[in-house]
Amino acid sequence: TDTVSVAGVGTGAFDNKNVGTNKPVTVSGFTLSGADATNYNVVQPTGLTANVSPAALTVTAQSVSRTYDGTTTASGSGSVGLLLGAGAGETVNTAGTQAFLDKNVGTGNKVVRASGVTIKDSGNADVTGNYNISYVDNTASTINPASLTVSTNSVNRVYDGTTNAPGAAPVV
Repeated sequence: TDTVSVAGVGTGAFDNKNVGTNKPVTVSGFTLSGADATNYNVVQPTGLTANVSPAALTVTAQSVSRTYDGTTTASGSGSVGLLLGAGAGETVNTAGTQAFLDKNVGTGNKVVRASGVTIKDSGNADVTGNYNISYVDNTASTINPASLTVSTNSVNRVYDGTTNAPGAAPVV
């Protein structure tokens, strides 16, 4: 009986960093030790595959306060959580946009949703697909009423003892 044991710490490496299933993995670093180790050649495992799942990323809509203008436009962009690939040069390429879910006036109860965040790596490749992005709504935003000035046409009449002003038409 030969005395041999596996020494060294094996390491594996994917062919690229991106999300995918059945991705090839190259393994290396296994060595042998023991009195009879020189009688053997180590053959590193081949044909291995593994999966890389998307990392979770949260984007939170920010509070917005504006005056009614008949649109759902909301200023700003969502706040992006921790990018797990930041150490590999990944950055937020497009911070996305925000929009109210409806255009009507409301104080502290309006919902704003962020969307459209994209992420690029140091080589300027789009790696957004490496993240499972969850968008969190802001539910405390405000749309204030717009000012509306109303005036009337001039009215002239003969005194009749009343306060009526016939013919006054609003002009907006």
